[in-house]
Amino acid sequence: MKYINIVILICFLLYGCSKKEETDTISSTGTIESVNVTVSSKVAGQISELNFKEGDKVKEGDLLLTINHDLLDIQLRQAQAGVDLAQAQYNLVKNGATKNDIRIQSDLVEQARINLDAAKTERDRAENLYRENTITKQQYDNAVSRYDLSASQYQTAKDNLTKIKNIARPEDIESARANLNKAISAYDMLKQNIADCSVYAPASGIISKKFIEKGEIVNPQSSLLKISNLETVNLIIYVSEMELGKVKLNETADVTVDSYKDKVYKGKVIFISPDAEFTPKNIQTKDERTKLVFGVKLEIQNPQFDLKPGMPADAKLYTK
Repeated sequence: MKYINIVILICFLLYGCSKKEETDTISSTGTIESVNVTVSSKVAGQISELNFKEGDKVKEGDLLLTINHDLLDIQLRQAQAGVDLAQAQYNLVKNGATKNDIRIQSDLVEQARINLDAAKTERDRAENLYRENTITKQQYDNAVSRYDLSASQYQTAKDNLTKIKNIARPEDIESARANLNKAISAYDMLKQNIADCSVYAPASGIISKKFIEKGEIVNPQSSLLKISNLETVNLIIYVSEMELGKVKLNETADVTVDSYKDKVYKGKVIFISPDAEFTPKNIQTKDERTKLVFGVKLEIQNPQFDLKPGMPADAKLYTK
């Protein structure tokens, strides 16, 4: 009888320990996720240089690709000439005109006329080539834009030649200053467009998807590639309202996946959703799908890149 009582006592203690262990853990299932950054183009043009392939590791600031900017370089030089012209015109209006100033302005008018003639020839040639489908719409539009800019500069030069022959009024000076600022802004915008032709990695990670090839034409907002951070991945699990009170930030969890049955990955609670939701549809049983649950995000270190986005994973969360 004494031995029977001892056996019963041991069984009771073991049962109590197992119940405590069960209440100290929460088991759930979720899907591995990663932080992804989709890199898009800011300008239109042809991919001239591609420095990566899918699967490559990149660091923040690495040059990923280059978009051809030959036409932008030409426009930049033209914009620089526009700045010089506007600066000269502003100086003439501000300081008053001499005979020499008038001669200089006359030369600027003549130079602007020559530029306009050249731009008109280029526009007419581009129009014929575009009709024959020899050049793209973008190339034709660029030629038209250069003609319009040259025509505007020529008209401005003529207007300013007329003005400097008269006494400059305060409003003339302000107008010349505004034209100068406008020319500088156009120059700065072209410089920025050229800078945007070099696409750098905004974050470190792995090139998980490539959407373009060398030689392709891209437009603003075209998706170029996707960078995924796989060194640290996340797992979203869902707990019931009864279990929610046991979950605290920074608590640890053991995470396992079917692909590596003998490996246990360490996770940490980094976010607990304040809002209840119905169990996601990827939970298959009908009863589970009708329950209100709370999302819990686990952060998992993944130095060997074993864990991939989309992998189902099981988590055992240890609570205190």
